[in-house]
Amino acid sequence: MAFTAVAAGTYCINDVADRDRDRLHLRNRMRPVAAGRISARAALLVGVWWMSLGIPLAAAIDVRVAALLVAYVALMLGYSFGLKHVAGLDVMVVAGGFVLRFVTGAVALAVPVSGWLLVSTAAAAVFVGAEKRRAAGSSLLEGDGPAVVREMTATYAPRALAALSLAAPCVTVLAYSAYASASAHSLLWLTALVVPFGLVRYRCVARRHPERNADQLIGRDASLLAGALAFTVGVLIAVSMG
Repeated sequence: MAFTAVAAGTYCINDVADRDRDRLHLRNRMRPVAAGRISARAALLVGVWWMSLGIPLAAAIDVRVAALLVAYVALMLGYSFGLKHVAGLDVMVVAGGFVLRFVTGAVALAVPVSGWLLVSTAAAAVFVGAEKRRAAGSSLLEGDGPAVVREMTATYAPRALAALSLAAPCVTVLAYSAYASASAHSLLWLTALVVPFGLVRYRCVARRHPERNADQLIGRDASLLAGALAFTVGVLIAVSMG
């Protein structure tokens, strides 16, 4: 709940930072700030309010959780106001945000953090980010002008993005397989069979629908949802059976 509040605040501020560029985008121009339905000042106030609500709530749980949320806010603000325009670093910052989410949850639940699972999470996030950049650089959306593509997208060499998009899922599979194999739950390795399917399917769907965000790609694809369900069920079975 605390992380949700903080994340909502950073999204509000990011929309303010991107408002001029969003107005040139076929779909993003309908966002409240870009469309003028909410003023930039109001959006900033809402963003600060959400963050000021989430961080004290996290501190009430554990001061370490609050510290991680502060680090997340700093990282996302840096992304919104500059780091998103630095090729390579933009993808790593997004991946870092996912890793911080993972670590925060583990600390809040007092669960040991696995290094292999951290590597797997980071690599998967890099893969998603690389696919997003590849989609933005390879084809413009219908009705969008060249201005909607961030300046840093043009600095990505197609081969470099292709290599990153290929290496990241390989690291994800290997790291998760190492984690599952070393787990005290003997059946957890079965869930590693679902991971390659999810990554390959995500790539296929992302390249078919470059205009969609990651949550839209996953939420609208029956195969990805089925894979996520199979993975969750497999984890539950492995944990319950010891």
